[in-house]
Amino acid sequence: MNIGGCGIVSMIGRTSGILVAVLLLVSPVAAHAGPNGSSDPIIGLLELPQLFGRGECDRYEVQALALYEAADSDRTIGEVRVDRSWSFPANGGCVGRAVGVHMSGAGAAVQKLPTGEYGYEEPGAIVLARDGNRYRIELQEGAAWVEPMAGARFHSFQELVSGDAAYLTASWTGFACARPGDSGSCRKAAVAADSRPAVKVLGYREVRGRLWFELEFPVRDACGEPPPAVPPIRSWVPAYGETGKPAVWVHSRGC
Repeated sequence: MNIGGCGIVSMIGRTSGILVAVLLLVSPVAAHAGPNGSSDPIIGLLELPQLFGRGECDRYEVQALALYEAADSDRTIGEVRVDRSWSFPANGGCVGRAVGVHMSGAGAAVQKLPTGEYGYEEPGAIVLARDGNRYRIELQEGAAWVEPMAGARFHSFQELVSGDAAYLTASWTGFACARPGDSGSCRKAAVAADSRPAVKVLGYREVRGRLWFELEFPVRDACGEPPPAVPPIRSWVPAYGETGKPAVWVHSRGC
């Protein structure tokens, strides 16, 4: 899975003067809109400067990254390494870098590392769990634990979506709720679920182990495009769709 993302400062505060009334259609939610299709939803993105450097076309010292079978184990099951470094054409830019996942065992095929962007041309590993300084990252087949180099930053899901470029993804069910965790307060929103409307994240809360975001939407997007011609609402939305994929994400590349 490759997803966009960007490194944003911590959660913004609540905004005053927002329309509080929830202007929704009257269809009730038949079932809770939280994640039920995945036991390992994304919790953030992890910088790996020894593999990707620090920014587009960065010239950096390459180091392999060990893959561990468990958070508390020193047994390695493979490694991620740069199989081909950047080349720098005479006309500028950089091309050709290849990062591969090499699992232990004879005949194991090289896999591409799934990534998301926390900034423009700044890929990070997709994190599914964290235990101290070890992170469980998504692979094309399964997952593994890694221990990044000193100074590698973890960008939490909450941080990533708390800027000006957040939107509702195709995983959003189209329902919005007056209260987090209360399916009885949810109604079908007047905004089409497949329109991917721009949103402003006002806050977040975990209810019975499920993460919810308080949103204002639709709003003017990061490119300055006006929102659909419907009144904005302030409501709660589950952080994950029914398949476990994020219902809220961020445009890392702007427009």
